[in-house]
Amino acid sequence: MQRQLQTLRGEIDRDQRMVALGLLRQLASLSTEQLTLAIASGRIDPPGDLWGRIEALLATSRLRYRQLNDARINRRGRFKPSDPPHPRPPRGLAAFARNGAYAGPYSDFRELVRALLGERLTAQPQDLQQHLDLDGIGLDLHLRGLLWTLTHAGQLHAFHPHPDLPPPATKPPTTPPTTPTKPRRAKRPR
Repeated sequence: MQRQLQTLRGEIDRDQRMVALGLLRQLASLSTEQLTLAIASGRIDPPGDLWGRIEALLATSRLRYRQLNDARINRRGRFKPSDPPHPRPPRGLAAFARNGAYAGPYSDFRELVRALLGERLTAQPQDLQQHLDLDGIGLDLHLRGLLWTLTHAGQLHAFHPHPDLPPPATKPPTTPPTTPTKPRRAKRPR
């Protein structure tokens, strides 16, 4: 029982870190975009527009977290310990086999995405490849529930979700558009 709790805590911790990392990357991207706009043109979006975009990022992050949590609960409920793991995960990772078929160890998200894309990636011109955010793609695959990843003994280990589980919803939440508020003029005393 203690081992199961430790495994569950490890899964929850990994998903929390992935969601936090995804949110921070999106906020950094928004900040970089706004700073680039300000430097290049002297223009910056009004605070109301920025707040709306940040609220949309927060809503998407919350949705991703909820989807990962729901997927974890579904996997736990549907996994039968008698199910043989496809390729056997290394020692210490067998408890995570309920997250799907073991896909193997990788040094990082970049190597994982390169392995997944294979020839499709290497067929692209080298100057195009350098613009691909392979870390971001790998992180997004985890956040969308298309892969489940875990760092163990200095390596990133990937699992493909079980085929009998429904695919995760990938449509981000819609947030009502926010209208920038205009500052009110102070009334002058009469």
